[in-house]
Parts: sequence; structure tokens; C-alpha cells
Amino acid sequence: MRKYLKFFNKRVIVNSAKEAEQFINGLTDMNEPDGRPLVVNDNTRRQLDAIFRDENGGRKLQTTGCSSGCCIYCYPAWGETLDECEQKAIEWVNRERTERELEVIREHQERSREINERRKELSALPRGRYEVTIGFTLMDARGGAFRHRDYTYTGIAENGEDAFRQVLSALREKYGDCLVAFDSIVDADIALVSVM
Repeated sequence: MRKYLKFFNKRVIVNSAKEAEQFINGLTDMNEPDGRPLVVNDNTRRQLDAIFRDENGGRKLQTTGCSSGCCIYCYPAWGETLDECEQKAIEWVNRERTERELEVIREHQERSREINERRKELSALPRGRYEVTIGFTLMDARGGAFRHRDYTYTGIAENGEDAFRQVLSALREKYGDCLVAFDSIVDADIALVSVM
């Protein structure tokens, strides 16, 4: 099973994990001034074995001697030549990136739908006394530790959405810049206690 390995400007097509290991062991870290040699460690050896057991297997590898910005890229050899493999690897990376971006967009759209549905539901509620419990996160005034708390607010509001806005306003007024996150309108517990 053939794989295409790339490390900066060095590229090779290999037929086995052993050949891949020999290629990697012949490399030096391009990010290091002294060109520290790379050495396949036990973890990387296991990863290479797994990659060669899977026809479509590939991944980014780091091994002993690799600096943090130094990776060996391993893809299935989708071409006969190094240039063909390079082109196919670029196409695959772009397709994967596009699929991940589309998934993030779909997640955001779904969350937006949930929020809009909850807003409609809450804005249809009558004027009354509401109890709202919301989780929020504070940053320590010195910029250090984070603490999660719950805040319960009881007050008169025009509808459920207005009650949520009042809670956010109260939290922002009380905690200012220390308030770093809070539950969305979907996650907050908003209950109509009595109609006015």
C-alpha cells in the first residue's frame, strides 16, 4: 500500500511503514538552526503501522526531534508521481477543510434556529412576574481564574424575552468586564410565575 509523505520540500512515495520510517529518520528539523535529526519514536512507529493498515489512512505526524511547528504529512499516494500526489493531497485537504467549514456553518444555523424559536415562544408570553435562572462565567478581577455561577432573577417583565434581557442587563451592570460568558436564551430557565 503506497503512501505519500511530505516534509517541507522533501517528498517521497513509500510502500511500507519501514520505508516511511527510513525516510523520516533521514530528515532534520528545518525549524532548528542546527538541523536536529528526526528519529521515529515508538508512538510514531505505531501511527505509521496503523496508517499502512488503512488504505485511506493518513495524518500529520510529529516525532522525536520535531519542533512544535514541524510536521510530517502522510497521505495515501493518490497519484503515480510526486507532483500528482501533491496535487491530490492539496485537493483532499481543501475538500476536508470545506466540509469542516460547512459543518460549522450548519451547526451555527441550527443554533440560530433554536434561538429564534425560543425568542418567539418567550415573546408570546404575557406581561407578568418572571423567574429567570441563568448560568454565567466570571473572570477573576486580576485576569486569572474563571468561576461559573448561577444567577436567579425575579421581576416584572413584558414577556419572557424581556425578562431574559433584564437579567443580562443586571449581570452586565453588576459584573462589568468580569462577565465573560452566559447561557443563551435557549439554555436559560425562564418561568412565568404570575400574570399581571
